[in-house]
Amino acid sequence: MGSSDKKKKDKKKDKKKRHKHDRTDSCDRKDKRKQQKNEEDYSPDNHEKSSLGVDESNKLREKLGLKPLDIQPVEPDVDRNVVSLSVEETNDLRAKLGLKPLDLSTKSGDVHVPAKNIRKILETEKLAEKMKLLKEKRKKYRLRLCVDTTA
Repeated sequence: MGSSDKKKKDKKKDKKKRHKHDRTDSCDRKDKRKQQKNEEDYSPDNHEKSSLGVDESNKLREKLGLKPLDIQPVEPDVDRNVVSLSVEETNDLRAKLGLKPLDLSTKSGDVHVPAKNIRKILETEKLAEKMKLLKEKRKKYRLRLCVDTTA
């Protein structure tokens, strides 16, 4: 009996050892994950991108020995081969080209079309079918009356 008690104690110790080992393993894994996460946070791809004005970037380019950027003022597209026509003039031009004229009516564009009520449509179809059957019954009944009187 002494040997079986000893075996049970050894098994309990083994379980405790494995359990402790598992804890340290999981702690090590957590530390590795934290470290990887910190490394990812400081990678060049994750840094916030800062923007510089043209003057600031030119100063920086000069320090680095690069050619400065050209600054050209941006002009709006006014008076650059822009032709403006009224609707009437456009319609005259379209007529010369053989195109259909533009509509001059002052419609609001979109017209609301209510959705179809499917239930109502089905009810109407059922009612029409029922009326058709009743009409056929009346017709058959009248035929029977005509046949009975001649017999």
